[in-house]
Amino acid sequence: MSERHSEEFGALLRQALAHHQAGRLAEAETLYRKILQNNPCHSEALRLLGALARQRGESDAALNFLERALRSNPNSAWACFDLARLEIDRKEIDAAVPLLERAVQLQPVFPEAHHALGNAYAACWFLDKAIASYRQALAQNPGLAGMGDAIAFVERQAREVSALADQIQRAIHEPVNRTFASRLAGCALETRELFPHLLNQLGLIGTGVEVGVRKGQFSEHLLQHWQGRLLFSVDPWREFSQREYQDSANVSQANQDQLCCDTIKRLMRYAGRSVIWRMTSREAAPLVPDGSLDFCYVDADHSYEAVREDIQLWHPKVKPGGILGGHDYIADGSYSFGTFGVQSAVNEFANAHNLEPIITKEAPFRSWFVVKV
Repeated sequence: MSERHSEEFGALLRQALAHHQAGRLAEAETLYRKILQNNPCHSEALRLLGALARQRGESDAALNFLERALRSNPNSAWACFDLARLEIDRKEIDAAVPLLERAVQLQPVFPEAHHALGNAYAACWFLDKAIASYRQALAQNPGLAGMGDAIAFVERQAREVSALADQIQRAIHEPVNRTFASRLAGCALETRELFPHLLNQLGLIGTGVEVGVRKGQFSEHLLQHWQGRLLFSVDPWREFSQREYQDSANVSQANQDQLCCDTIKRLMRYAGRSVIWRMTSREAAPLVPDGSLDFCYVDADHSYEAVREDIQLWHPKVKPGGILGGHDYIADGSYSFGTFGVQSAVNEFANAHNLEPIITKEAPFRSWFVVKV
């Protein structure tokens, strides 16, 4: 490109930006497109058209422009940042994280990107990374709004996990002068997403099982954050009759097969640590030696009879000091999404074994955990 053309494009871009910043989007778009008519690979014009489309809520157009901008200039920190913000809008947090990491690598002094990266890490439950990114953003721009609250929130969650781990360890090793249940009375965890962090704090990093996998999202979360050696993901992905299994998860066999394929693809990158067993809980349990698991998490058939059976099957498989838990600790009853008896089955088991369930705080679909003694 000649020096004269470069100056002309620079002048057009400045005019377009002035319109854009003043809210005159149509005028800005006209000038951005004029630049592209002469130089279809002009990275900044493509990026700013993408930002403009995002402002208008035109997600597909924004994605097209921003991806083209990044292809045109892979070393544009702002193109990475703007594309990441669009991915966050689209609820594609996993896609946003590497873009934001690339943005701050290309341009280390970039408080907005560090802030966004902190938010993305926090959304993905990478607590230590979130705190580090927030602190970097605050160091670069002490005036960034909400930074103190964001750091405090994530630090509180990390402290909660550490405190619960300490309380569990004290309860396990404390002289038996009061019941184990009373030693853990009042314990809680903010959300099940913190469960792998708790396992790490407790040193439970050997072998685990999730029973009832469906799309594989929680297995993926465990493999992302848990430092353990091996996770078995157990699900038959089988259609049952409504008489056998009343639940919104009991979909057609074609859908079950698709869910299984999706899970295999989702967990493929963890191949060295992930084993998928396409079988029922009853079929899988005999394959696991007693006392061999650091944890088992049950999220399968939620009826009272099924949960009671799963607890009976899997509790012996968990080693002393390990954790048995599950999902959907809601009031017993028949709902539009299925028949539930989780609370009764869990409470009955806990009372019989003098255990205190640790219940997460997220409503209504809380998780429950008991520590094996």
